[in-house]
Amino acid sequence: MLSALSTENLATMSLTHPWRVIIAWVIVFLVAGGLAGTLFMDSVTTEIKFLNTPESDRAQDFLEDRGLRGPIAVTDVLMVRSADTTVDDEAYRQAVEDLVGRITALGAEVVADAPTYYMTEDDSQVSADRRSTIVPIVLAGGTAHAAENVAEVHEAIEAASMPAGFEVFITGKAILDHELTVGAEKDLVRGEMIGIPIALVILAVVFGAVVAAVVPIILAIVVAIGLVAVIGQGI
Repeated sequence: MLSALSTENLATMSLTHPWRVIIAWVIVFLVAGGLAGTLFMDSVTTEIKFLNTPESDRAQDFLEDRGLRGPIAVTDVLMVRSADTTVDDEAYRQAVEDLVGRITALGAEVVADAPTYYMTEDDSQVSADRRSTIVPIVLAGGTAHAAENVAEVHEAIEAASMPAGFEVFITGKAILDHELTVGAEKDLVRGEMIGIPIALVILAVVFGAVVAAVVPIILAIVVAIGLVAVIGQGI
């Protein structure tokens, strides 16, 4: 069986039945492309979940199904720090409220709540030296939309103009997932920019034609994405 799939036998079959091989690869290409287009986005996620159903998950589902509790909200933490003013200064308060106002302006479909110290008067939100304060950012949509929503929050923070001497940080599961996704995408693009040209040169030398070198690369990419889309549906 394995000998029938040897490189020599496959090459002989391709030479003997060229049109059958071409038609087969066209079918594979179209099927893989269709699967990639329809299933791929549903196959990739930054959400971490168990492959089985542990008791903790069953308990959470039970509470939600009985209406005893809604979906668990994802909460990241925003921290504002000043080098020379405290939370008791009006300039500090204005800076925090302007920043949080920009975040909540994204809408209830992105941020469900963002209570500041000035709303809660909870001293646990303020550091001992009163130069730092934290704001819990409750993201809407639960874990399914957390990474997407926190990306908008991050953009709002980056676009905010904080007064001199102020620093802003954000931490939590959602922003971590977002940063990991962005980093992975950058690494993937960098790898493709290096790997694909090298593969193209090697194949062009082997086949003696650029077109013959491009076809296997395109087929490999499309088929690989199609397989990932299918495998991802079962995980």
